[in-house]
Amino acid sequence: MEKIAKASEGRARHLLLALLSDGFLIVATVAALVLGFLWFMSPLGLGFAEQPADPVRRQWAETLHRLSYYVGIPMLLIGQAVAVICHMGGHRRRGLIISALVIGAFVLCAALALGLRR
Repeated sequence: MEKIAKASEGRARHLLLALLSDGFLIVATVAALVLGFLWFMSPLGLGFAEQPADPVRRQWAETLHRLSYYVGIPMLLIGQAVAVICHMGGHRRRGLIISALVIGAFVLCAALALGLRR
């Protein structure tokens, strides 16, 4: 009787963890799509923003923006697709780690680019 209780408890815990990781991946995928779209549209908003007076700072801001725009957006979308494929292929932890790293790297680069523009 105890074996049955432990087995059902283990299955319940496994199911809960699977649902949480699936939910995280769904939210992360939606967030990646929204972030990618918003950053794709960012040149429209940044064109009206004030530029830094310091030419070195302005050059760094432009370089980081170009890097996050031309490398970051594809990295974000492709990385999220790889994370979903890994997750569906049974490598749940690998998919979650890839998703978190890709979104974190993109947000860091975009935040630095925006922070240097002030």
